[in-house]
Amino acid sequence: MPRKRLSPEVRKKLEVVAIPMRKERGTILFREGTPCPGAYLIRRGKVRLTLDAASRVYPARILGSGFLIGLPATLSGGPYSLTAQVKETCRVDFIPRAKLLKLVRGNPRVGIQILRTLSDEIFLMRNVAKRRLEAASSLHVH
Repeated sequence: MPRKRLSPEVRKKLEVVAIPMRKERGTILFREGTPCPGAYLIRRGKVRLTLDAASRVYPARILGSGFLIGLPATLSGGPYSLTAQVKETCRVDFIPRAKLLKLVRGNPRVGIQILRTLSDEIFLMRNVAKRRLEAASSLHVH
């Protein structure tokens, strides 16, 4: 799982630049392949992350309070790689990309925690892919 808890210091700094929102069940926060305007910090409720094109490669995950989602696309400037759908009514803080990048550049503590969160996400994705490949290989060996 990606790192869940951000320090109170980082949360406060994100809150200053964030736009609080309430999202109802079924709302799509972002869709795989669409341009990325920013990341979301889940404050309350649950969000389901899926990979539309290859769901067998990336199993759906349900994330709750404290998770920062949409981070890889927000930092890279590329499109979202996953789809995020609200599973139960949520309170989220939307952090616009430009504001998050400015915060990361201007505050080393924030930058380090954000990079750790991104690193955890990459580690998780690699482990999921590795396990899937190993499982597929074991099915073909008799």
